[in-house]
Amino acid sequence: MSLKYIKYVILCDIIFLTFSSSTSNNRLQKLFDNPECDCYLKIFRYSCHCRESLSIQLVDGVNTSLTLTCNNGTASDPYKYFSQLRLDDLPSFLLFVNGCPPANAEFSSIFPLSTKYDGYHVGNTLNTLILNCRGLKTFILKSHYLRNLENLQTLYISCPSISTIPGDFLRDSSKYIHNLTIKETALEYIPRIFFSHLPSLVSLNLMDNKLKTIPSLHNFMYLKSIDISGNNIGHLENEIFLHTNNLDSVILSRNRLSVLPKTLYELKKLRRLEAEENRMKYVILQCLADTESIFEINFSGNNLQTLEPKMSSTTTFNSTEACANTSNVTDAKYMANTFSTPQDNVMATTASHFKNNFSVSNKINSFQLHLDLSKNELTRIPEDAFSHMEHLWKLNISFNRISNLPSHLFQSNKRLKTLDLSNNLISNISETFLRDNTELQCFNISSNNIETLGKNFFDGLLNLREIDLSNNTIEYLPETIFLPLKKGKHSLSLNMKENRLTSLPMLPLPQLVDLNLARNRLTIISPDALTHLRALERINLSYNSIQTTDVSASSGSEMAGENLFHENLRRLKYVDFSNNRLTKYPNTTNVYTTLLSLNFSGNLLDEILLRRQGRRGLVIKYPNLQSFDLSNNSLRQVFQQRENYSLSIEARKIMYLDLSRNGISFDGCLEYQTLTEMYCDSFFKRLNALEVLILAHNEIEVIPEHFAKLDTLRRVDFRHNKIRIVSFYNLFYVNAFSASYLNLKSGKNYVPKGDNYELPNTRHLEIDLRHNKIAHVDLPDFKIQKVLQGCDVDKMFAHATILLGYNPITCGCQIYGLLQYSLKEIRPVTEEERWSGSKNTLPVTVDIRDLSCWEPLSVRGRNVSDPETWIHHLLPLFGLCSQAGALKNPSNATGQIASADVSFSRDAAQLRRRWSLLRVWLGNI
Repeated sequence: MSLKYIKYVILCDIIFLTFSSSTSNNRLQKLFDNPECDCYLKIFRYSCHCRESLSIQLVDGVNTSLTLTCNNGTASDPYKYFSQLRLDDLPSFLLFVNGCPPANAEFSSIFPLSTKYDGYHVGNTLNTLILNCRGLKTFILKSHYLRNLENLQTLYISCPSISTIPGDFLRDSSKYIHNLTIKETALEYIPRIFFSHLPSLVSLNLMDNKLKTIPSLHNFMYLKSIDISGNNIGHLENEIFLHTNNLDSVILSRNRLSVLPKTLYELKKLRRLEAEENRMKYVILQCLADTESIFEINFSGNNLQTLEPKMSSTTTFNSTEACANTSNVTDAKYMANTFSTPQDNVMATTASHFKNNFSVSNKINSFQLHLDLSKNELTRIPEDAFSHMEHLWKLNISFNRISNLPSHLFQSNKRLKTLDLSNNLISNISETFLRDNTELQCFNISSNNIETLGKNFFDGLLNLREIDLSNNTIEYLPETIFLPLKKGKHSLSLNMKENRLTSLPMLPLPQLVDLNLARNRLTIISPDALTHLRALERINLSYNSIQTTDVSASSGSEMAGENLFHENLRRLKYVDFSNNRLTKYPNTTNVYTTLLSLNFSGNLLDEILLRRQGRRGLVIKYPNLQSFDLSNNSLRQVFQQRENYSLSIEARKIMYLDLSRNGISFDGCLEYQTLTEMYCDSFFKRLNALEVLILAHNEIEVIPEHFAKLDTLRRVDFRHNKIRIVSFYNLFYVNAFSASYLNLKSGKNYVPKGDNYELPNTRHLEIDLRHNKIAHVDLPDFKIQKVLQGCDVDKMFAHATILLGYNPITCGCQIYGLLQYSLKEIRPVTEEERWSGSKNTLPVTVDIRDLSCWEPLSVRGRNVSDPETWIHHLLPLFGLCSQAGALKNPSNATGQIASADVSFSRDAAQLRRRWSLLRVWLGNI
């Protein structure tokens, strides 16, 4: 496709959009015209601002939408503007009403008869009404409110202040309402006759109200979904779903239900049942299995104690009626008050032979059933609990109190894909427990009391993708337990963290991609344990007691002298060896090209020595590494020059580097600014993609400079060090590079400007110097320039900020300069800029929030930028400081300060005048 053709297509699109936008705007402008409103046009949008903080907006699209917004809720009659609408040429439109009160006239509706033109009523074209009255203290719905809306199909009401609704509220509105939503109100009851005016209802949403019950919905032959979640409903009538034969979604979540209505089990088209977070104690799953189309059942967060009903008599009865009448019955007295006929009361107390007479329907569920029974109080599962669910796909029974599982519990569930048994009390599980579930993909038995598994436990499970055995008490696993998975069909993830393993079984898993062994008791891992893991991408060995990754020659192993990271792990990307006892940096030579993340934090490393050495020093080379964590070790001298060698990190893609808590200092290598490229901080220059550098909690006293040349840097963390001064040279950051410099590196992040390339404005560097010992910021007067206030002030500073909070700053005369600098009234200037005007290097901004005075004692602990600090102490010094920011007579500083304090206390008027001048000078602190 030629460039000329593409330009032609783009031009045609622009012409079409311009024409259609113009046509649409003209049409919208004709729809509403009122001299009391200030209107303006945008593309496909016509907005008007009227009196009483009322706005009207018309948007043209697939359906024209009209939005009426009352910004403060005080509009007296916002609907009067509808008389100006000319919507007779629209087939349909949507109306959004936000924060407006109801119609105030006794018999007026949202579209009164005054909006009738030539026998045509505006309300006839309204098909969707969305009413939102948030912010209104009172809102009363009246019967006439929706009058004259003959073609309304969707009604949405969200109004916290509605507490009642008339039974005939929908009587004079459309008979074609398909979707009704009334949510987030204060409604406790809905009149029984309310739903009699909705013969065509398809979807009903009553979620998040305060309903205690709802009337029967019988004879709603078109109803497909109902949502009454988030209410206070404790009981539903048994006949509530009578003759609602098309209902396929029922959501009863977050209520107080203890039983299900009997007509629920008669819904043959039911596909989705959600009843989580109720108060149900008993459920007969067989009753729901008779529903041939169901695919989701959720009883999570109830009080289920068993999956069998509580029976109390010996009389036999029809099994179908038993499901409808005793599914969740626990008390015959309660049933007598609940069921509607005497015959039902008898059924509630005569069910001892239920299991012998129950016959499951011959209809087979053709859907993939998802069953959630988590977060209940189940202590046991009957052996035949799921025998009727041949198409059970996903089962979650986590967070219960199950201690024992039948050996053949899932014998009939041959299509089971996901099984979650986590967070129970299971201590023993049969070796043949999963023998019939050959299609199982995800198995989770974490957070139990499992001590071991049988060696044939995973026989036949070649489709497994995830195995989670974490957080158990496993001390030992059979050597060949994973051997049956050797010919697995899919990539596999194995999680065995937080156990008590001291050694690993054989791992003949060429398809394993993720191995988690964190928080065990491992002291050594033999390289041959990982020999077959050719697909391994991620390994987590954190929080163990591993001391080395090498096999000692004296160990007698066939792999003596080999390293854990052997050549078979050519796909390894993520390694977490944190919080072990490594004293020697692991040899990663065989895998260095694929590594993306390395974490060796929390070990005992005191040096980094590799076999390969560069011409000028030790080289750590990771061409694709993105994250490198060496924090919390003992690398005090890792960057010191020793024996004519210094450390060099070649990781041009690294974005995150953490060297915190190592006791690092730069003593002895930063004294000479011109020679720092040969000393210990020069390795920063090679990290061209670095975004985050963490050097917190060390012994650093001087800020290195080379990181200021890294154009991708976002954050440098120097917190909790021993830095005492911010030198003049630390206040600059590279803002642009010359074209000759960019010939040596990629310039894709730079914006051409003359002979130089500037950094884009989207990047901003944060240099965190908080919690140090900084008492002074070096701002020599002869290197400071006043900043002319205007719209271009920000262009005089680099895209970088120094955070100075929580330092023991000395509030002497120099503090005035720092305050001016923080307000961007002055700026330090480089020698290059002073002589040639070049702005390749610009000063950073300073943030003095949370910066408090440490000296003198009279203002210790007071915030530097707080006006109270100036009133109590700093203002009297104003007359003592010279223009250069020093005391006029330093030898008599104490006496001058004391004298100034006395005169200050005697002359309040002079104080007010000085304070007013200071506020102007410092930019209204």
